[in-house]
Amino acid sequence: MPQDIYELSYTAANPTVNGIGHALIRDFHSWLKGNSGTAPQNLNPFLAGYIKDVYSWTSSQPARTLNDFLHLGFNEDLSGNRVFDGMVNWIGAGAGISMNYRWSHTVGTERNRQQHLWVESFFPFADVTTNDPISGTTDGRYAKCTATNSCPLMNFEQYSANEYWVKTASLLHTDPTGSYDLPDHPLSRRYYMSGLQHGGGNQNSRNNTGLCMYYNNPIDAEYTERALWVALDQYISGNIPPPASQVPTLSGGTLVSPLSLKFPNGYMTTVNGVNNGNPFPVLYTGLETTRYRFDMGPSFYQTWVPTINPPVITPPFENNPANGPIYPSYVPQANADGNDVPAFRCRKSRCRSPPMRAGTTARPCRRTTGRTAASRPARISRSSRPCRRARRPAIRGPRSPSAIPPTRPI
Repeated sequence: MPQDIYELSYTAANPTVNGIGHALIRDFHSWLKGNSGTAPQNLNPFLAGYIKDVYSWTSSQPARTLNDFLHLGFNEDLSGNRVFDGMVNWIGAGAGISMNYRWSHTVGTERNRQQHLWVESFFPFADVTTNDPISGTTDGRYAKCTATNSCPLMNFEQYSANEYWVKTASLLHTDPTGSYDLPDHPLSRRYYMSGLQHGGGNQNSRNNTGLCMYYNNPIDAEYTERALWVALDQYISGNIPPPASQVPTLSGGTLVSPLSLKFPNGYMTTVNGVNNGNPFPVLYTGLETTRYRFDMGPSFYQTWVPTINPPVITPPFENNPANGPIYPSYVPQANADGNDVPAFRCRKSRCRSPPMRAGTTARPCRRTTGRTAASRPARISRSSRPCRRARRPAIRGPRSPSAIPPTRPI
């Protein structure tokens, strides 16, 4: 079928050694700081002691790479020193890249409608230490670096709606049983950019719909990213407290099962001139990635060598205990307009992830992209608020790139 997706598996040989990339990241940045590495320091372009702190900014797959980098203890260099002093991870959330097993994949990514069998996220999902009710183990992303005093001094996790629907981001701040909210780790904060697509948008997102039924969300995350970068340096260099975490919560009723989402379904009336003034369909599929602990062989989780690969799947794929134990995950609650509740309220549009594909079948656009968000024209009512007057406090930061002060030399 033209809009269907097929996944093929085949017998292969000679798996590559993928985890060596973590050591490369560690040794290069440590060498720049003059701490360790095999290359001679006389080749270092920076004088010894010139670089005091190293900050990282990563997006998507590199952000998930650094999630595993921290968990596996690579932020401690060969001399026992800290490698990255601060991090801003954009759209990585609670997922990893999981290079540390045979036949792992480094160039693709799992989504809620494709590449289901590219196993990339294992317990632990959160920075703080939790207990895994499935395996009975206890771990946290910061456990190893805490033991060696090599954790980043601060790590800002910033992510979009895509990460809740596609990468089970709620597991970053709920326990593995999905029963309660987790506290912040003292060295990390979390910020949800409500309704944004993976990577954010810009005003050009309004120019065409591509494969989708609606225009993409035009909200640009770069201003907040820059503000967080400044806040990171202010905290590390000046001990100025970082902005408090802003995420949906179970306790506040803003983090819910897709089955409990109050997203409108049926038909909505548009403004004149849009769809010729006729009502248009609003469809909601509620399809969220299911985070399984797959059976990849009796000793896989001890040796990281799969003897069942790919894992055996019983239809339907989603939320089926026959495919393995499930870690419950949640999504942000929506209001009657279809906007996320713990969020900015968009003016003149409904900003929501995910969008729908164009055409008479009106399939979800996620079926092919898996990472976009929709912006739907809507009537303006008294209850609608411009984004600049969002009821929920924004992360404080400079308003435009020209007004942003430079960070200190590092």
